[in-house]
Amino acid sequence: MKSSSKFYGFVFVAIISTLLNGCSEKAAESASNKLPDFTLSDLTGRQVRLQSFEGKKIVVLNLWATWCGPCRHEIPDFNAAYEFYKNRGVEFLGVSVDQNAEEVVPPFLNQIPINYPVLLGSPELGFKYGARGLPTTFIIDKNGAVQHRFVGMINRQTLEEALNKLL
Repeated sequence: MKSSSKFYGFVFVAIISTLLNGCSEKAAESASNKLPDFTLSDLTGRQVRLQSFEGKKIVVLNLWATWCGPCRHEIPDFNAAYEFYKNRGVEFLGVSVDQNAEEVVPPFLNQIPINYPVLLGSPELGFKYGARGLPTTFIIDKNGAVQHRFVGMINRQTLEEALNKLL
């Protein structure tokens, strides 16, 4: 019951944020802290640990949900950016914060393909990471420090500008 009320609270905040912010580009918030570590499964059951990229790659961590309109709209730009940066020391991780992600994400990906790794998270992960709305994207440097946090949909140009400053 407690988890269910947290989920609906998260959905309410995400809907209000989406209505207030729409699909427009959001300003990045600089931060120098590290995110809490996680180990999540991808769609094949492979375990991915966030800290495993520390010292190796820049990470684009995108929290999204299948029901989120702005999340759906930014996927093509993220797919294009992933193709450009995947061999340049940047890892993209799309973390679904859907309730029952293992059930709702596979059919979603049949409709809207994502070509970067998709991990199965939960609404609680969104709370843990302080997501005030969806999508929320973190740009994490090679040392594991958050350099940018974008709340709301971002486009390829904004993503590339943030990444190019770190490369």
